[in-house]
Amino acid sequence: MRIVKGDTSVNNTGRFRRSIVWRVAESLFATVPYVVLFAALNAMFGGYFNMALLIKLMLILVASLLLQLVCSVASNVDGFIGGTGMMCDLRLQIAGHLRRLPLGFYARRQTGELTAVMTENLLHIEEAFTHLAGELCGRLAIAGLTGGLLLFIDWRLGLLTMASVAAGLLLFHLVKETASMVSRAKVSQKATTNSRLLEFVQGIKVIRAFGLSARGYDKVWSALQNLRALSIRVEIIAGIAAIGFSILLEVGFLLVLARAFQLNLDGKLAHATLVVFLVMSHRFYAMMNESALLTAQLAFYGKSFERIAALLNEKSLSEPNLAIVPDRHDIEFCNVSYSAEAGAQTLRDISFSAQPGTVTALVGPSGAGKTTIVHLLARFHDVASGKILIGGVDIRHMRQDALMDMLAIVLQESYLFNDTIENNLRIARPDATQEELVAAARAACCHDFITALPLSYQTMVGEGGSNLSGGERQRISIARAILKDAPIILLDEATASIDAGNEHAIRQAMAALVRGKTVLMIAHRLQTIADADQILVLDQGKLVEQGQHTGLMQHAGLYSRFWEQQESCRHWRFRQAI
Repeated sequence: MRIVKGDTSVNNTGRFRRSIVWRVAESLFATVPYVVLFAALNAMFGGYFNMALLIKLMLILVASLLLQLVCSVASNVDGFIGGTGMMCDLRLQIAGHLRRLPLGFYARRQTGELTAVMTENLLHIEEAFTHLAGELCGRLAIAGLTGGLLLFIDWRLGLLTMASVAAGLLLFHLVKETASMVSRAKVSQKATTNSRLLEFVQGIKVIRAFGLSARGYDKVWSALQNLRALSIRVEIIAGIAAIGFSILLEVGFLLVLARAFQLNLDGKLAHATLVVFLVMSHRFYAMMNESALLTAQLAFYGKSFERIAALLNEKSLSEPNLAIVPDRHDIEFCNVSYSAEAGAQTLRDISFSAQPGTVTALVGPSGAGKTTIVHLLARFHDVASGKILIGGVDIRHMRQDALMDMLAIVLQESYLFNDTIENNLRIARPDATQEELVAAARAACCHDFITALPLSYQTMVGEGGSNLSGGERQRISIARAILKDAPIILLDEATASIDAGNEHAIRQAMAALVRGKTVLMIAHRLQTIADADQILVLDQGKLVEQGQHTGLMQHAGLYSRFWEQQESCRHWRFRQAI
């Protein structure tokens, strides 16, 4: 995982590294009292302890405590500011990366999986940077300094002290692979469970409408049970490692204690050395035990690092080093082919052009490739072969932001953010005046129903626009496209959710919208595109017919059959069976 190095992120990284240095310095001063204790005991047992030495040792203690406090405050400040700043930079980097990923990435990833990465996994990393890393470095520094002093005081007892730590590390190594495998499975299952919960909550109306509440609940229950089982396994493995390590340290301390007293009784270890060694070895074991627990937690959080690194390593759409901005807005598809990730070829050798001020309609059966053409033009995917030109410029030679500034898109499934109607409209053009905003709403035939709401344009639409009907959501999306006033308009069955009473007004608004612009629209109701300047008929990823309505009807091909089928359906009536 790599965090982008901007001026701010470099400063945050520097703060974080400085916090580690402060933490190590704090640990250094934390070992001073043991040195003072050793000197005091040697003086007492040696018979040369006096008031001057006491004052000197007290001053050293006070100075070390003050310096320890200063280092602790500095470490916490730099750690929290640097760590949270780095996480802010990382979140922005992930958000920017998600904007550049092809649409196919989202098709193969569950919503709950991405939600887990953006919430839980990032929180794990934030805690690792702001708390655990500094704490672990501090405890390891204390353990290292204390261990060095133990070896300096008596190398025999020092080596015996290290032996139990080596045994504990061997235990950690033995359970590491199993713990890693189970932790990885738990993280994956947690993402699956999030997806199941989101699916259950978002689809509760459909589930209940078809009497599937129990079945839907079983799906969630099964995911929760699997997560519970994996969580218990993780805790058991972590418990075995932690308890085993603690037991080995306790046994090691008892052995050191027994050996130290034996050496003292044999006259091979001074009384002062015995006392200091026992105190310092206890401190050493405590720091090693805490370090082991922190290491285990960081190892678990390491799975979050892996998931975020995998997300950042997803291949994004390339950006040109030297971007080109076209000065005109005609569209040209040149022998374009595209294959979905499953391997099936979605489009095959598609070629056509669309001029400014014209409407090009895409028709054909489901799965013919109509939406894929719109997505390729918006560069949600990259073509497998051929090229797409806007104003004679390959869209791969344009920056994505510049490309999207040229496009206004109304998809078949409109999404509104959980915000006010006004703010949802201003997404298209934040600097639009209130008059321009209202004019766009009037053109899309949504001003009247908006003003009828209690808070008018300040009404909250709910998550995904849940407080509005499907037709109201679609009209707001159309108003958003009108407000953007982009030179190229992409419409994916924009009138699909519009009631018959408003369809005529919407078509008039569209006529004003598309004047002087390049329009590419997908339509299933052929009556809505009979006046189009150009109609492209697709079937199984191929362009099988091309022309205007009159010519295509005379051709008596696929388009004319679709038209006749829809005309015959218009006269259908439902009658109650006798």
